[in-house]
Amino acid sequence: MRMRVLGPVSSLRIALVLAALPIGCAGGTDLAVTTFGDATGTGGLGEGSATTTASDASGTADTTAGGATDSAGSTTDPDPSGTTGDDCLAEELCDGLDNTCDGDVDEGCECEPLDTQGCYSGPEGTDGLGMCTAGTQACTVDGAWGACDGEITPIDEVCDGADNDCDDEVDEGFDTAVCGEGICQVTVETCTEGVPQRCIPGEPDDSESCNGTDDDCDGDIDEGCTCNDGEQQPCYAGPMGTQGIGLCVAGVQNCANGSWGSCEGDVVPTAEACDGLDNDCDMAADEGNPGGGAACGTGLAGVCSVGHQQCNNAVLSCVQDNQPSGEVCDGLDNDCDTGTDEGNPGGGGACNTGLAGVCSAGTNQCMGGALQCVQNVQASMEVCDAVDNDCDGSNNEGNPGGGQACNTGLPGVCAPGTTSCAGGIASCNQTTQASAEICDGLDNDCDTGTDEGNPGGGGACNTGLLGACATGATTCSGGALGCTQTVFAGGEVCGNGIDEDCDGAPDDGCGCAHSECVAGVLLAADCSGCAAEVCAVDAFCCATSWDGICVNEAAIMCAAPLCSACAHSPCDAGGFLVSGCDAGFSNCVASVCAADPFCCNSSWDGVCVGEVASVCGLTC
Repeated sequence: MRMRVLGPVSSLRIALVLAALPIGCAGGTDLAVTTFGDATGTGGLGEGSATTTASDASGTADTTAGGATDSAGSTTDPDPSGTTGDDCLAEELCDGLDNTCDGDVDEGCECEPLDTQGCYSGPEGTDGLGMCTAGTQACTVDGAWGACDGEITPIDEVCDGADNDCDDEVDEGFDTAVCGEGICQVTVETCTEGVPQRCIPGEPDDSESCNGTDDDCDGDIDEGCTCNDGEQQPCYAGPMGTQGIGLCVAGVQNCANGSWGSCEGDVVPTAEACDGLDNDCDMAADEGNPGGGAACGTGLAGVCSVGHQQCNNAVLSCVQDNQPSGEVCDGLDNDCDTGTDEGNPGGGGACNTGLAGVCSAGTNQCMGGALQCVQNVQASMEVCDAVDNDCDGSNNEGNPGGGQACNTGLPGVCAPGTTSCAGGIASCNQTTQASAEICDGLDNDCDTGTDEGNPGGGGACNTGLLGACATGATTCSGGALGCTQTVFAGGEVCGNGIDEDCDGAPDDGCGCAHSECVAGVLLAADCSGCAAEVCAVDAFCCATSWDGICVNEAAIMCAAPLCSACAHSPCDAGGFLVSGCDAGFSNCVASVCAADPFCCNSSWDGVCVGEVASVCGLTC
């Protein structure tokens, strides 16, 4: 049997709750009275306690506070709430009773109202250390623990002489502070005996000395100084990597008045000399023939006399540049026998003089120390022989023997020719080439025929006659083009705008080919009074075509009744509209066409439809 031991306050609260509950149970049995013990359990249920009678689920079993024995001899636990039947509630109350009669007391409750307990939300091990202390939380009417009141948890440590972070240390973690520069720099503890400390720099020296110290406390050491007086350092002015090589050694610099003096005693690389020493400090001696290379005389004859200075074993000597060789045509004594160009060396062979034509052939001759090509043939007058006789770079220039009139033997215009020199041969060259036949009375295509095939003819032309009789075709006759009539006068055909009877009036006697209110072919001026009136001011309408302008002119000048109705609504794009056709539409068409003639001359497009709103202020 489960039992909850409650304190005096809880027992009183439960008694009050029980007093408010109904007395009877569903089975008609009186609610049993249960006595609760104190915290020690001495007043609990046992012998001599009040007896509680309740029916079990079958209504046949009786249970006493001290436990009852069923027919099988076993002992059953009494219902701790003592409630059954209609006294059972739908939800459990946090009151120490089994309100729902399910055998569980205060299920879902953390605590009972008015109960209190100690609480602490800080890190484990900090409660009771430093400033940290626990608080108290009370149980709410809903059976849940409320907020923890009065607790103090750890905070970041501050310099106040207290253990704020509750780690059993006071004012720990405060570093030292450094302030000031150079000799003014001071280091202090930022927290001393719970009091924050300020860092105040020392006093500077107004004058900076070259002593390796920031005397004026401006953050710069020995500004304006290169070094400290009395210092000494090795120095070397030569290229990197040459110190200690060959003759090269380092020197010494001394510091005076904050600046390094000149480098004294160093030896830097110099040009290599022929002395067996490494003057340029590159780990080699006398390399590059130092002091050598200059021309010198060996005392021998011819080309063998030329030599140059050579550094050998730290001594300069004259070394012969050329050995004796076969004589060549160069004005020199190549074989070093004191003779020059003897025996015409290199000469006698065929060569080209560089001249043109027959003058190009020559023979090599050693002259003045050089081979020269001596010309074999001299220039002469040009003749028609395919040879450059005058040595000017051109063959047969000036057409030698040419320029005379001659006959090619061909027919027509191809017969005349002129003599010319070509390929070293004089011939008669045709001066006029065959071409397509033209109407000129000549045999242009050199086929013995003249103006055959009506050259230049066959094209349309105007005979100068009226109406359809003006139609003709060009014809070549007697070496000249003329216009030959191809259409002759006939009966008038109505409605096509053509003057078939060649009297200057199309469709005469037929009436108008179409209404004056419809664009189309030209109208005869005499087909109607309106057409005559329009054509009197606009001849285009009776000479070329009856276009939208002519239709508008008919509507305005003739007040033609058929032209007063619009072909379509001004709110729809389509063919052009006649100005004034919309008398019932506030004459908007007239206003639009006044601003945009295209709408009444060519077509009523989307721009015209938009102008119904912008010009007339109407909504389509």
